[in-house]
Amino acid sequence: MNFAEMRKYIDENRYNLFIYSILITSMTYFISYVGMTLITVLLFFVIIIVDAKNYKKLSTKFYSVGNVPVDLVVGIILVVLPFLNYVFNPLHTVPTFGNIDVTFVLIGLVIIFYGIRNLWEFYLSVGFILAIAIFEFLMGTTLFIDILGPAFINFTIYFSTALVNLFGYGVTAGPNYFILPNGERIYMLVWCSGIESFTLFTLLMLVLLLRERIKWWAKATLIVVGAIGDLFINVIRVAILVAIAIDYGMSMMQLFHSNLGNILFLIYVFLFYWCVLKCVVKEVKHGKESNA
Repeated sequence: MNFAEMRKYIDENRYNLFIYSILITSMTYFISYVGMTLITVLLFFVIIIVDAKNYKKLSTKFYSVGNVPVDLVVGIILVVLPFLNYVFNPLHTVPTFGNIDVTFVLIGLVIIFYGIRNLWEFYLSVGFILAIAIFEFLMGTTLFIDILGPAFINFTIYFSTALVNLFGYGVTAGPNYFILPNGERIYMLVWCSGIESFTLFTLLMLVLLLRERIKWWAKATLIVVGAIGDLFINVIRVAILVAIAIDYGMSMMQLFHSNLGNILFLIYVFLFYWCVLKCVVKEVKHGKESNA
């Protein structure tokens, strides 16, 4: 196969890149125990389909020094290292993956599939995968969780209690728990405080708004407003769960606890981004066309 035939083959099959991208992101669900990961896979799948018309051709050339494909080698090393660490590290009694390991694997896979030279051409898919990698890294960083976690818990406890009491439930707020009218307590862990969805939403919007031709301060404002809105979406989620616990018992609350947050997060991300595209980006483009 000569170079012309190779380019023709790539042109005709470049949408296989979408499949590679989905597989890369899907891997995080199987090697990580982070609750938001499956949702990121679903989000990514939709974004890839929606953005298909914007993709360019994928180059086959890796960055090489002599005959050594540097980015391919670097990518393989980044993927293999976490596995070697957990198989041979004597400090681990059970081989298992953590957030930092997922970060290394994701970045390595991105470099293997896209190559360093192609990162900007496919910035949406690459940016999304790297956003998940950063998310995994931050969620696995004790310092990040220890510093911000208590603030998220206090915020969610305070506003969720106020919201549920608007409907006459008579819930009392504790330092990190709710006291129900019957005296039972519902404790809030940091992972239920909205810190995951807040962080993931912020990273996703950074990627999605990067390509939009609006001023940087407008992008920053949209991200801040959207992230704050996400916090209140979590407040609504927690208030609903507390109300369910009071009306139907703890077992019913646990059933909804596993799915309600994911559903609300998906709906909110898509609605927010849709509103940005329709109300902000479209108006900016319309204004530029009118001035022209």
